[in-house]
Amino acid sequence: MNSKKSFEKLGFIPRSIYRTTLRFFQQLLNSSNLILLEEFRFSRYQTIASIKCVVNLIIFPYVLYLILYFLFLLFFSQMDWSEQSHQLNTNQKQHNYRKIQNQKDQKLFDLFILNSPDLNLDPFLYKKIIQTNQKQIHIKISQVITNFCIVLIFCYLVIRSSPQLIILKSFCLEFFSNLSDPKKAFLLILSTDLLVGFHSSQVWKLGFETFFHFVNINLNQDLILLIISFFPVFLDTIFKYWIFRFLNKISPSTVAIYHNMIE
Repeated sequence: MNSKKSFEKLGFIPRSIYRTTLRFFQQLLNSSNLILLEEFRFSRYQTIASIKCVVNLIIFPYVLYLILYFLFLLFFSQMDWSEQSHQLNTNQKQHNYRKIQNQKDQKLFDLFILNSPDLNLDPFLYKKIIQTNQKQIHIKISQVITNFCIVLIFCYLVIRSSPQLIILKSFCLEFFSNLSDPKKAFLLILSTDLLVGFHSSQVWKLGFETFFHFVNINLNQDLILLIISFFPVFLDTIFKYWIFRFLNKISPSTVAIYHNMIE
């Protein structure tokens, strides 16, 4: 019963004659050029909308972040925050200590070269401590306010750009589907090795440390290592589910080549 339904019923006129006749009348009425023109316009619109979406969601927030960060830093640097100079986290204290220690060593070296007996560095170090702490306070407050503003702006852009996101998704799927099966399998293997491969743990560690430092969050190194040990596994599970659920329906030959290349 099911095998009979899988075949299309033949009509009175063969399908080859029908397609040839339809193509002939399209060329006769010059409608093929109109179809090609419409396809070109749609492709151009899709490409332009995808580029605008990438610019609005990636490049524009980054440029706006740099501008807001510079303005807030310039504003807070003109204020006196010396009474709150003790409010520093562990990373900032370590950074200040290393910076002051380097300045102290440089001063000692200069005094040694000049054969100067005066090694009283307390006023110099105290001034440097105050300046460094004030600078860290300015940077910390500027980062917090700028990050909060950028998150709100990014959420607003995502809500406003929902049609462009749909077009960008269709553009990426069309670009991926136009590739040959070996190229698709190569991109899949490259992406999995970069994201969840054996050597990706150091990249994830650097990425998480940079992100937490960027949002001004102080986390323990053991907690970062714990996140790194679970996150690639979770990402690999999602990727395998995507291959099984979607890619196996769209391009089963790509999945077969992918498994053969892995083996």
